[in-house]
Amino acid sequence: MRRQDTTRISEKTQQLFSIAGAADDPLQALYALPGVTFSDGGEPVIRGSGAEDNIYYIDSVPAQYLFHVFGNSIFNKNLIQRFELHSGAFPSRYGDATGGVIDVTLRDPKHEDFSTIVSASFLLTGVLVEGELNENHAFYASYRRSLLDQFDTDFLTEDEDGVTVTDFPVAQDYQLKHRWDLNDKNSLSFVAAGASDDLEAEADGDNDYVARDPDLAGPVNYEQGFNSQGITWSWASTSSNKESNFILSHIDEYLHLDYGNDQTVNTPADRYVMRFDYGQTASDNHHITTGVSYSSSDYDFKISAKLPVCSDFDSECSTADAELISLEDNVSIDTLNAYFEDEIRLSSRNTISLALHLSQYDYLGKTEFEPRLRWEHEFSDDLKTHIALGQHSQSPELAEMIDGVGNPNLDVVKATHLVLGLEYYLSTNWLFKTEMYYKDLRDVVISINNPSAPDFADKYSNDAEGKAYGIEFFLQRELSDKWYGWASLSLGKTERKDLRSGDTSPFEYDKPIIFNITANYLLSDSWNIGLTWSYQSGALYTPVVGLDSSANDDLPSLLELLVANPTGGLFNAINDLLNQVNNLGAPSPVYGRFNSQRLPDYQRLDLRAEYTRPTISGYWKFYVDLLNAYDHDNVQGYEYSPTDREPLSYTPAGYGENVPVAAEHGIGIFPSLGLEVKF
Repeated sequence: MRRQDTTRISEKTQQLFSIAGAADDPLQALYALPGVTFSDGGEPVIRGSGAEDNIYYIDSVPAQYLFHVFGNSIFNKNLIQRFELHSGAFPSRYGDATGGVIDVTLRDPKHEDFSTIVSASFLLTGVLVEGELNENHAFYASYRRSLLDQFDTDFLTEDEDGVTVTDFPVAQDYQLKHRWDLNDKNSLSFVAAGASDDLEAEADGDNDYVARDPDLAGPVNYEQGFNSQGITWSWASTSSNKESNFILSHIDEYLHLDYGNDQTVNTPADRYVMRFDYGQTASDNHHITTGVSYSSSDYDFKISAKLPVCSDFDSECSTADAELISLEDNVSIDTLNAYFEDEIRLSSRNTISLALHLSQYDYLGKTEFEPRLRWEHEFSDDLKTHIALGQHSQSPELAEMIDGVGNPNLDVVKATHLVLGLEYYLSTNWLFKTEMYYKDLRDVVISINNPSAPDFADKYSNDAEGKAYGIEFFLQRELSDKWYGWASLSLGKTERKDLRSGDTSPFEYDKPIIFNITANYLLSDSWNIGLTWSYQSGALYTPVVGLDSSANDDLPSLLELLVANPTGGLFNAINDLLNQVNNLGAPSPVYGRFNSQRLPDYQRLDLRAEYTRPTISGYWKFYVDLLNAYDHDNVQGYEYSPTDREPLSYTPAGYGENVPVAAEHGIGIFPSLGLEVKF
């Protein structure tokens, strides 16, 4: 018997389609959930950890790439069956993460007559074709592409802050899935998926970064993406008390960046993933799950660039004095993960899960055994509580551990998570949740910037630690009386400690308060209106208290150059002097206390109106989004601006009076229209 539930989008996911501010992308609803905010790169930050501390899964396969440069996810919304957010003390099947886990499950193709869904908005256009080939075979295929490059984009490509967009970003993604039901117990699924983003721009001397490092001047060409192919075998016993999945997948990933004075970073990778999961109800009181996954990545590095040695403990990552690194190397990184979990029903109201996760990092030569425990107690049918405790580990970033760029002798980053939670149904339609959490981080990677340090040549070490703790509240209203929504409040603190200096400072993504309200109201069978309001504490920044122009006094005289190179002659001496002048750059900023100041608080109200009309063969839908409806000026950052581009009329807290400062601003009021038709 075919398991029909795997072809249907969950009701909760469908409701997320109409969330205001989500741009018709259910994964954007992540940012309205407790403990989640956004990073500088637009990816989610979970409970005070960095975006790089998360791991993404797509149909049980680890993924490096989940969001386009515009911030929207790489999936057609009509294919997302559900997604899960694990903010702490993750289940035993997840590894290689210390921050959070985002697990996306794509649905199976439907055994129905062929249908087509066409969608278009200011950002994306797409098409989805789906249908049954015969009784045992069904498939779907989706393709989407961004549209902004097809319009008159002169207002978007004009020179701003010394950067001219010469070729506007193009985002593309596709998913193809074919399911073959072999019999009532076995099925095979063939999957192909991919996504890409590319951008071309030009940076000139009016750019603040170029002013400090002239080697950054010139064209910028950025390309990132992946293509994957996979096969999944699924088996379930007739009684459904046993099930297993076997996955074999190949992913071709690439990141290519050309910029400035002939600098390039090219890191293509071929990755093979094999995974097997098995679950069985062993008795009335025991349910056992176990699994193993193996990932092998072959990187072909081609790097010629000035790469600064930086970590989360540095005020800036300036390339002005960074070493030019030339590296061509092939590196293989293999990772093995295995887990075993026994869910034990102690009584009618008590359940405990005992689990062990094993992570083996071949490149670093490290193996971690990570015990995990979860206990749940039901006080009544409406009230239950849980305690979860787990050990977790994560490999350092590639740039931190690859030989020639970082330190191949680093240890893995480790974390202990403790979560205490309570869940209470106030009524049939109202659910209240709260969780207290504590994260203890060890062996955190830090850059080595002191030339007198005996291990300065190692560039990075594990000489840092950190912690994050807080409490979250979540109140959800299920669809009833024509409306649904939720409110979430997160109160938290996160900090890092440099064990070399002994200094403790707030972490970059320390947000003491995060508050969200989301609500949708069904005016009729056709009209759905919604709003989302967000408030967050301002992000941290390190102020520039003064400027250092001493480098201007270090230029050698022509006589000194002639003495240093007597055979080169006057012409070469003049040429050497001109080269040093060209690379002199602007005065260097002098930073104050690290992460000691906070930006103004963040606010944003998004509105949405959606009209849906059924037709004989499907439906058509029209929607209007209004982002940042009351045009709140959200300051995203302050920057030392040696080019004096649009200097502020005021001095931000902590900045020196003689320091020119520019501000980065978030999106202003922005309307968007969209249309979707199914036939």
